[in-house]
Amino acid sequence: LEVPPPRSVKVAILDEDHERCAAALSRLARERSPSAASALLAEYEAHFAREERLLDEHVYGSAPHPPPSSSPAGFSADAGARKSHFGDHLRLLRGVEEAVEAASRGALDASAVARLAEDFETHADRYDGAYADRLSASMGAAATAGTAAAL
Repeated sequence: LEVPPPRSVKVAILDEDHERCAAALSRLARERSPSAASALLAEYEAHFAREERLLDEHVYGSAPHPPPSSSPAGFSADAGARKSHFGDHLRLLRGVEEAVEAASRGALDASAVARLAEDFETHADRYDGAYADRLSASMGAAATAGTAAAL
Protein backbone atom coordinates (compact mmCIF):
# COMPACT_ATOMS: atom_id res chain seq x y z
CA LEU A 1 0.00 0.00 0.00
CA GLU A 2 1.48 3.29 -1.10
CA VAL A 3 -0.38 6.27 0.30
CA PRO A 4 -0.34 9.32 -1.97
CA PRO A 5 -0.30 12.74 -0.35
CA PRO A 6 -3.62 14.59 -0.49
CA ARG A 7 -4.13 17.41 -2.95
CA SER A 8 -2.40 20.68 -2.19
CA VAL A 9 -3.75 22.96 0.53
CA LYS A 10 -1.83 25.84 -1.10
CA VAL A 11 0.48 26.25 1.90
CA ALA A 12 3.91 24.77 1.21
CA ILE A 13 4.79 23.76 4.77
CA LEU A 14 1.46 21.95 5.22
CA ASP A 15 1.80 20.25 1.84
CA GLU A 16 5.24 19.05 2.95
CA ASP A 17 3.73 17.81 6.23
CA HIS A 18 1.09 15.90 4.27
CA GLU A 19 3.80 14.31 2.12
CA ARG A 20 5.67 13.19 5.25
CA CYS A 21 2.47 11.80 6.77
CA ALA A 22 1.69 9.87 3.58
CA ALA A 23 5.26 8.53 3.47
CA ALA A 24 5.02 7.46 7.13
CA LEU A 25 1.71 5.71 6.41
CA SER A 26 3.28 3.91 3.45
CA ARG A 27 6.20 2.83 5.64
CA LEU A 28 3.78 1.53 8.26
CA ALA A 29 1.93 -0.43 5.58
CA ARG A 30 5.20 -2.06 4.49
CA GLU A 31 6.67 -2.74 7.93
CA ARG A 32 3.84 -2.78 10.48
CA SER A 33 6.57 -2.29 13.09
CA PRO A 34 6.52 -0.36 16.35
CA SER A 35 9.12 2.08 15.00
CA ALA A 36 7.06 2.76 11.86
CA ALA A 37 3.91 3.28 13.95
CA SER A 38 5.76 5.61 16.32
CA ALA A 39 7.17 7.55 13.37
CA LEU A 40 3.64 8.04 12.01
CA LEU A 41 2.47 9.25 15.41
CA ALA A 42 5.32 11.77 15.54
CA GLU A 43 4.49 13.05 12.04
CA TYR A 44 0.82 13.44 12.91
CA GLU A 45 1.56 15.21 16.18
CA ALA A 46 3.94 17.67 14.51
CA HIS A 47 1.62 18.30 11.58
CA PHE A 48 -1.53 18.75 13.62
CA ALA A 49 0.20 21.15 16.02
CA ARG A 50 1.48 23.26 13.11
CA GLU A 51 -1.83 23.17 11.24
CA GLU A 52 -3.86 24.08 14.33
CA ARG A 53 -1.53 27.00 15.12
CA LEU A 54 -1.78 28.34 11.56
CA LEU A 55 -5.55 27.88 11.43
CA ASP A 56 -6.02 29.65 14.76
CA GLU A 57 -3.77 32.49 13.63
CA HIS A 58 -5.15 32.93 10.10
CA VAL A 59 -8.61 31.37 9.86
CA TYR A 60 -10.26 30.62 13.20
CA GLY A 61 -8.59 33.39 15.20
CA SER A 62 -11.77 35.36 15.80
CA ALA A 63 -13.87 32.25 16.50
CA PRO A 64 -14.80 31.77 20.14
CA HIS A 65 -12.96 28.91 21.89
CA PRO A 66 -14.98 26.97 22.91
CA PRO A 67 -17.84 27.68 20.52
CA PRO A 68 -20.80 29.67 21.81
CA SER A 69 -24.07 28.11 22.91
CA SER A 70 -26.32 26.63 20.27
CA SER A 71 -28.60 29.67 20.22
CA PRO A 72 -28.76 31.47 16.86
CA ALA A 73 -27.26 34.63 18.38
CA GLY A 74 -24.23 32.62 19.49
CA PHE A 75 -23.65 30.71 16.24
CA SER A 76 -20.17 30.75 14.75
CA ALA A 77 -19.41 28.73 11.64
CA ASP A 78 -15.69 29.11 12.32
CA ALA A 79 -16.05 27.86 15.89
CA GLY A 80 -17.98 24.83 14.68
CA ALA A 81 -15.45 24.15 11.91
CA ARG A 82 -12.58 24.51 14.38
CA LYS A 83 -14.18 22.16 16.90
CA SER A 84 -14.94 19.43 14.35
CA HIS A 85 -11.59 19.75 12.52
CA PHE A 86 -9.47 19.67 15.67
CA GLY A 87 -11.68 16.93 17.09
CA ASP A 88 -10.93 14.84 14.03
CA HIS A 89 -7.22 15.35 14.68
CA LEU A 90 -7.76 13.78 18.11
CA ARG A 91 -9.62 10.87 16.51
CA LEU A 92 -6.77 10.28 14.05
CA LEU A 93 -4.20 10.45 16.84
CA ARG A 94 -6.14 7.88 18.88
CA GLY A 95 -6.15 5.56 15.88
CA VAL A 96 -2.39 5.82 15.48
CA GLU A 97 -1.84 5.39 19.23
CA GLU A 98 -3.82 2.14 18.98
CA ALA A 99 -1.63 1.12 16.03
CA VAL A 100 1.52 1.78 18.07
CA GLU A 101 0.14 -0.44 20.83
CA ALA A 102 -0.89 -3.19 18.39
CA ALA A 103 2.47 -3.07 16.60
CA SER A 104 4.29 -3.40 19.92
CA ARG A 105 2.36 -6.64 20.49
CA GLY A 106 3.04 -7.83 16.92
CA ALA A 107 -0.69 -7.61 16.25
CA LEU A 108 -0.99 -4.76 13.72
CA ASP A 109 -2.68 -6.20 10.67
CA ALA A 110 -2.86 -4.79 7.16
CA SER A 111 -6.55 -3.93 7.45
CA ALA A 112 -5.87 -1.68 10.44
CA VAL A 113 -3.21 0.19 8.47
CA ALA A 114 -5.56 0.47 5.49
CA ARG A 115 -8.16 2.07 7.81
CA LEU A 116 -5.56 4.59 9.01
CA ALA A 117 -4.76 5.47 5.39
CA GLU A 118 -8.44 5.81 4.55
CA ASP A 119 -8.99 8.02 7.61
CA PHE A 120 -6.07 10.24 6.56
CA GLU A 121 -7.50 10.65 3.06
CA THR A 122 -11.03 11.29 4.34
CA HIS A 123 -9.77 13.89 6.80
CA ALA A 124 -7.80 15.69 4.10
CA ASP A 125 -10.80 15.75 1.76
CA ARG A 126 -13.32 16.78 4.39
CA TYR A 127 -11.35 19.30 6.44
CA ASP A 128 -8.07 20.34 4.85
CA GLY A 129 -9.52 21.09 1.44
CA ALA A 130 -12.08 23.37 3.10
CA TYR A 131 -9.49 25.78 4.51
CA ALA A 132 -6.99 25.84 1.62
CA ASP A 133 -8.10 29.03 -0.15
CA ARG A 134 -8.79 30.99 3.01
CA LEU A 135 -5.58 30.01 4.81
CA SER A 136 -3.33 30.61 1.79
CA ALA A 137 -4.95 34.01 1.14
CA SER A 138 -4.58 35.08 4.77
CA MET A 139 -0.97 33.91 4.97
CA GLY A 140 -0.19 35.66 1.68
CA ALA A 141 -1.75 38.90 2.92
CA ALA A 142 0.18 38.66 6.19
CA ALA A 143 3.44 38.09 4.32
CA THR A 144 2.72 41.03 2.02
CA ALA A 145 1.91 43.27 4.99
CA GLY A 146 5.09 42.16 6.73
CA THR A 147 7.15 42.91 3.64
CA ALA A 148 5.53 46.35 3.23
CA ALA A 149 6.11 47.14 6.90
CA ALA A 150 9.79 46.23 6.56
CA LEU A 151 10.21 48.71 3.69
